Amino acid sequence: MALAAILFAGSGAGAQGWEGGVKTGVSRVETGSQEFEWSATSSSAVFLKRVIGGPFAIQPEMAYVRRSGISTVLGSTLRLVADYVELPIMLQAGVHAPFGFAPYVTVGPSFAFRLRCRLQFVGGGLSTDDNCEDQQGRRSSVFDLSMAAGAGLGWTVGATTLSVESRLTGGLLKSVLPTDVGDARSGGWSVLAGVSIPLGKRRTLPPVWMPPPALAVTPTVPPAPAAPGMTQPTGPTLGLDARITAAGRRVTLTADNADAREVLIAIGNMAGVPLIVSSQIRSRVSTVLVDIAAEDAIQAIAAVIGVAVLRPVAPGQATIVFLQEPVNVNSATAGKIAARFAVSAEMAKLLVESRTAPAPVPAVPPKP
Repeated sequence: MALAAILFAGSGAGAQGWEGGVKTGVSRVETGSQEFEWSATSSSAVFLKRVIGGPFAIQPEMAYVRRSGISTVLGSTLRLVADYVELPIMLQAGVHAPFGFAPYVTVGPSFAFRLRCRLQFVGGGLSTDDNCEDQQGRRSSVFDLSMAAGAGLGWTVGATTLSVESRLTGGLLKSVLPTDVGDARSGGWSVLAGVSIPLGKRRTLPPVWMPPPALAVTPTVPPAPAAPGMTQPTGPTLGLDARITAAGRRVTLTADNADAREVLIAIGNMAGVPLIVSSQIRSRVSTVLVDIAAEDAIQAIAAVIGVAVLRPVAPGQATIVFLQEPVNVNSATAGKIAARFAVSAEMAKLLVESRTAPAPVPAVPPKP
């Protein structure tokens, strides 16, 4: 019921959709006991993942885990082997870093259901394999509840995400295995590597083609202080409907109806390009750009949404992207025309005088 509630809660969040993947590695789970010495075993899991807002994602999993301990006395060995299906429901919080890397932390409950429990004895020429409960004379719980917490690192390459994660678990219930300590709780650790891909068919977006360098035009704009509504970005605020990876000052970008201002800010921050973006920009953009210079990506998006780009004139200065207000040359003043179109004051004055001068009256020849 808890799993269903969380999945339905996240079903309407984000445009990114679900990802599915598999993980494998090693784990060790033990129960407090002076009788058994516990060992690490292989473990594997399948999982789903969905972003539910901001840096947070929900990740339900289904894993196979073996708890294995051995007791050695006078040349004989007694091995306890218990197989479980675990259902962790993890809340993940992560941040995006350059080159597609994303470190994250995760925490959540883990529900474990025991499938079987065997006691395997070898010694004195005798070998047995019996049910745990029959040998101990008391019943232990086939259900275990734990809290899990860990950290990991994801690396997104195209549509595939690779990850490696370490996790600790602490049991909340007693008597989950028939050992010499009846009230002992379980505890353990795991190290798993995984791979995931988006599920379902994603809409293919049209590419934005960059013009050849010889044809690229940078609009002439007024100086930076004159551009209204400027704010300096403080960090990437990219939403769920776009992905950007950066390698040096080159970027790969996929955006589906994303906030254009947020996309521009993210490009600048991830590629290390000083960038100021006007807060008046409210457009949205859909685009695919693959391994192009960050400056060209900024220029392409600006051209698509119809805003201006002011390139820095000296090293260390920021590129400025702002919305140009339309200027009606039939009613604007000479000063506004000169500033907007970068013409001389004399030319602007001539334009104003030419539109206000009365039209010449054609001469009418006298009647004979």
